[in-house]
Amino acid sequence: MFGSTEVTSQSNMKLLSGCGSIFTVKRCQVCGLKCVFASHSAKRCGCVSARHVVGPSTTTQTLSTDNAYLLNLGTTVATTAGHALIINGIAPVTFTNAGTVISSTDGTAAGFAFNANGSLVNQSTGIILGHTYGISLNQGGNVTNYGDISARVSHATARR
Repeated sequence: MFGSTEVTSQSNMKLLSGCGSIFTVKRCQVCGLKCVFASHSAKRCGCVSARHVVGPSTTTQTLSTDNAYLLNLGTTVATTAGHALIINGIAPVTFTNAGTVISSTDGTAAGFAFNANGSLVNQSTGIILGHTYGISLNQGGNVTNYGDISARVSHATARR
């Protein structure tokens, strides 16, 4: 995948791609995991597609530092209070869900509350269960569903 590597410290590593672009591996301030950050030239040459990988959680996660997120198969975000995932990211936001997202049974709680314009792709393994809404699109957006999106009380999706 990468042509050569240059280790700069224990937590930072620079990688040189085949197209001559530089990638930096750093510890993410949001999730604590190692994430790959690409230079602008890597993005321009089309050799990178970066996503923030969302980890498992039993509390609401608010995502606001990126424009692309991924919840992997086998990962669950389930809350006992409020929305499961609040998306305040950089518009347009893209979220790909292959895992399980379950909101609380509070008021108008949703599995996903999009507060930024964007799109959600729910993969065939994706399960989203909200209380009032499975997905609440508060700033507009699109949903592509190959899995299961449902709500306990009202509609699976809502544009508000």
